[in-house]
Amino acid sequence: MISFPERQHQTLLAAIKSVCRIFWGPDDRFCESVQKGSFLIPFEALSTWVAYSPPDIIDKIRDVVDHHADVPSFCSDLEEIYVRLFISTRGGIAAPLYQSCYEYENAQLMGVAAGDMQKRFESKGLALAESMNEPPDHLSIELEYLYFLLETGWAGENLEFLDEAVSFTADNLIPWLTQFYDKLAVEAAGRFYALITSLLISILKFITAKKNPATQ
Repeated sequence: MISFPERQHQTLLAAIKSVCRIFWGPDDRFCESVQKGSFLIPFEALSTWVAYSPPDIIDKIRDVVDHHADVPSFCSDLEEIYVRLFISTRGGIAAPLYQSCYEYENAQLMGVAAGDMQKRFESKGLALAESMNEPPDHLSIELEYLYFLLETGWAGENLEFLDEAVSFTADNLIPWLTQFYDKLAVEAAGRFYALITSLLISILKFITAKKNPATQ
């Protein structure tokens, strides 16, 4: 078995962690990473291996940020947009952050996907923190699970974890995130989140392009 270069492992994990943080909503830590220009670093590094769609997507994300007068203005706008797209707005939110909501038209929370995620956690000895008020199929929770599978699998060359990382990504994440992206793409205010989602989908497709992400 030929492992990916260690720097590729760490860069993929850093990118997944960054997207996970973004979809928890804007916070001081994220705004600081924008201020320092660091939040795009792992995505720029991955451009050597990952075929982004569109190819200039990182420039497009940077343009969205630079369109604002300053970082506080960007983060303030992003917080308002986050609430409107994902939390609450008149007429209904544009794109729920839960996989269950994409199982069929007008699907509700806590569907089959939520139950399946709970079983996945239990099979790996994991549990959501008691303080967690979100269903287990929240986008960021699913990304945290993928992060766990990859980090643990690469650290111990554990093929079971790595195979599950690929199947979970191919069978669960990519299909519903594609629908999620389609909803965001038609929302003018959702451009930043649509671009981040497209970036994420490209990375996930890169992971699933291999039989398992431990081999080349």
